[in-house]
Amino acid sequence: MVKENARQYLVAAGLGLIIFLGSWWYNGGGLKLASPVNRGLADTSMFLLGTALMLGVLSRLYNAFDKFLTYRKEIGIMAFFSGAAHVYLAMFPLARRGPWGFYESRPWSAFPGLLGLGLMFLLFVISFKAVEEKLGTARWWKMQYWGARIAGIGILTHIAVFRGPEWWTLVKSGSGAVPSSLVAGSFGVFALLSRLAEPAGQKMAQKLVPVWLMLTSGLLIWLFIR
Repeated sequence: MVKENARQYLVAAGLGLIIFLGSWWYNGGGLKLASPVNRGLADTSMFLLGTALMLGVLSRLYNAFDKFLTYRKEIGIMAFFSGAAHVYLAMFPLARRGPWGFYESRPWSAFPGLLGLGLMFLLFVISFKAVEEKLGTARWWKMQYWGARIAGIGILTHIAVFRGPEWWTLVKSGSGAVPSSLVAGSFGVFALLSRLAEPAGQKMAQKLVPVWLMLTSGLLIWLFIR
């Protein structure tokens, strides 16, 4: 059991490292915390959280994804750690006006992100078996269900409000490099839309998820080749 848990954490950490290195390289590489490293951590957190959200949906809709469901908890935990590292860098080493300067100047972006991180921390705490048993399965599942979704919405709001003007300028100008935050945000939107498709029923959700995927992929392809 311990060996299997260690393997799952290694797979989740490896996935996070691949995403981080990809974002870090795309943003220019180097060891400057202000851009490549910090952006890489932010993108990694969004991608991992979106992946954790998607695994539950895909396993319920398509049997082929059942075998990946065992990694969902570990991927979610890695999403929290990368998000926590991003917030730490933003509040301390990179803060120009003190730890709370960003929250005072950009509250509509900062506080939803902090809410998302706080909920991810809560999900991390209750991921331990002893806590789950104390809460009871029904309450634990409800906290997991709503906590992950609200955290995803909070982090997406943070990214969209903070990076939205940059994205809009890109779309209007029709030129310029595609920000990695837009790719991560698009994946997060795809994950949430897929989650929201479930109440429509399994058959409808099985049709909607590929539609969301095609729309998301089409938008990103258009942005990169325009």
